[in-house]
Order: sequence, then C-alpha cells, then structure tokens
Amino acid sequence: MTLSKAGTHRRTLTALALSAFLAVLVLTPIAVAQPPEDPGNRPAHAGPPQDVVDQLLDRGFRQVQPSIFERQPVDTPTSYETVVYGVDGHLWLLGQQEAFLETLQARYDQYPAPEMLDAILAQETRIEENLALIDEMRAQGTTGGQTTLDNGLTAVRLGSGELISVGEAVTSCTTTLQRTGSAGATSTGPTATGSSSFNDTCTEVGTVSSTATAQGTDSIGNINTYTQTCPSATGGNVSCNATASVNAVTACFSNGQGSVTFGFFTYTASETNSICRPLTASLTGTTSIYVPRGSSRTGFWSVSASNGSTPYSYQWLYNNAAVGTNSTSYSRSYPHPGIGYVRFDTVKVTVADSSNPTQTVTKQLTVRVEYENLCIDPCFCPISAASVYGINPESIVQQPCQLEP
Repeated sequence: MTLSKAGTHRRTLTALALSAFLAVLVLTPIAVAQPPEDPGNRPAHAGPPQDVVDQLLDRGFRQVQPSIFERQPVDTPTSYETVVYGVDGHLWLLGQQEAFLETLQARYDQYPAPEMLDAILAQETRIEENLALIDEMRAQGTTGGQTTLDNGLTAVRLGSGELISVGEAVTSCTTTLQRTGSAGATSTGPTATGSSSFNDTCTEVGTVSSTATAQGTDSIGNINTYTQTCPSATGGNVSCNATASVNAVTACFSNGQGSVTFGFFTYTASETNSICRPLTASLTGTTSIYVPRGSSRTGFWSVSASNGSTPYSYQWLYNNAAVGTNSTSYSRSYPHPGIGYVRFDTVKVTVADSSNPTQTVTKQLTVRVEYENLCIDPCFCPISAASVYGINPESIVQQPCQLEP
C-alpha cells in the first residue's frame, strides 16, 4: 500500500472514525448538569478526554504526558506497551521510533547483514507513516469533524479488555484493537514475534503493522539474521503477523513489535531481548543420609549449567544460609550430635551467567538427615534436650527411646 493511499484512509479516519471513537469514550455522568464535552471538535493537539484517561489509568497505564500512556510489566523491563493520542503523543512516538532506528543501525554497523537492512527499512517506513499522520492532524487543527452515529454508540476495546462502553444505545458494533510484541530465547537462539489486528463490525477502519527481527552469532562464527515484516494495511478487518528466530550462542538480539492506529490513537507493543539461550541448571546429590552414633557422614552435591553465557557463577545455600565457594560442587559433614533424631534440611544453589541482563536459575533438594538413636535413660530423648546440643527443636522429628541392653 502506498503512503498516498494510506493517507486517504487516514483522512477518512480523522474525519469520521476518530470522532466516533472519541464519542464512545466520553461518559456523561448523570449527576452532572453540565452538557458533555464535544469530542468532535476536540483539537488534534489536545489530550484525550478525561474519561479516556481514567479508563487507561484503571487498566494499569501510567500517564507519562497528557497524551502519552505507558504500561510496562514489572518483571520484563525491556517490554512495554503505549497508547498515544494526537500530535503531541505521536511526536513522542516519533522520538521512540527514531531512537530504535539508531539501535538497528548501530547493530548493522557492528554485525552487517542484509536481513538487518530489512528491519531498518521497515522502521524507516513506520517513521514516514507517523510523520504523514502528524502532518494530517496538524492540517486539521481544531476542525476534527463531528459525526453522529445513527445506530447508537460503539464499544471500543484495547486488546481483550474493554476500554469503555457508553451511551444509552450501545449497539452490536464493536471496535477491537489487538497488538503484541515479544522477544525472547529458546534452546537454539533468540526469537521474536509481532502481531496486530483491527476489527470493526460496522464501518470504521484502522491501520496495522508488525515487525520481528532476530540476530546472533552461532558456534562456528556465522552471523545469523532474520527479519519478517508485514507492510501496513488499512481496513475494517485487517491483521498482520511476523515471527523471527535464529541459531546463535553469542552477541544475540531480537525485537518484536506490533502497532494499531485508529483515528488520533496509536496502540503499540514492543519487546527487545539480548539473551541468546535461556540458562538451565540441574542439581544432583545426597537426598538421605544416616549417621551412626559415635561417627560422622558426608553429603555431596553438584550442579551443572547449560545455555546462557559463560562463565557461570555459583552460590550455595544450606537451610537458606550462604555456604561454600563459587564452585560446581558442595559437601557437608554430619557428625553425630549425641542424641538420635531425624530432620529435613534444604540444599540450594543459584547459578548466574554472564549475559546482560544476567540470567539466574535456582535449584533445590531436600535432605533427610537421620542420627542413630542413643538413650541411656528413656527420659533423655525429649525434644527439649536438643537445645543442649544447639539444635533447633522445630527441625526435629522425635524418635521413640530405645534402652541400651
């Protein structure tokens, strides 16, 4: 699709679909006597109506600026989704797009590959389309147009959750904006996916685009790169999906992004990954040990790690207390304490690799420790006697006393 044709669709959006989108997003509280805000004549450079702001905040978005909203998973710092509105919001989005273009160009300078040029070209196209939309919004100024829907109001959804549904006559018309952008790693190397879709059951139209890129160096030094992108598509029921993965062990990079534009709104998701392969580890060793009276025994444990980025580092913990050294193995002596009892301990090890950000994985084993019982007097066995030997009574499963012959 050419930019000129996309521009024609966008003018249709901003004159009709935009005002319809805003109209359904503005609630008129019954208790308020003043007339509702007229969204149809809302300037393109103004922020969205307060009702829209409230709905986004309720769904976990953070208002970065009046026209910019961002939501970021706590455990995934390289993943985010944004909702931007109007000229100001799309200018901010333009800055984000240009910054990512610089990342791709730097990646190409360091690891040149024709497939990375595909990713660069796709990002340049996104920037050009955003600039065209900004120009159109600026040209409209305060004449955003006003549309009355004869068949009632529409429910608009961002993803699977309904953003807002308003009006006394909400019809079966539904506008749904879906997008995902994810990047990660498998046992063979980095991966990425991007997807976006727009669906309206009546007459509104939206624009979708998605890109996925993966790159890394394999075990014999080859730089492997793959990019998949689907050109922007505009319509009432359009979708776009992209996936990428490569075999690599070092210098990995992947990014997935999906974007949907509807009227003056653009809904985007993106994630970037620098991990080659997910770190894995296996812990083996003693799980049960019996200590005869008057002697001692030793437990042994070892850990093996794979994938991730070498070298690895290790931290051993025994009953959650740091022990041992930075080693793939750990041993512990169990001298008989003088009384017989059974307890259950935990051996734990955390492995960290050298990737950025660092990957960690923790493995744990439960160890049953049984000390042979020795009772000179039946009254010597109560748990309270454990304190004499510095043993935590809560860790003891008391054994029946056995008299010596």
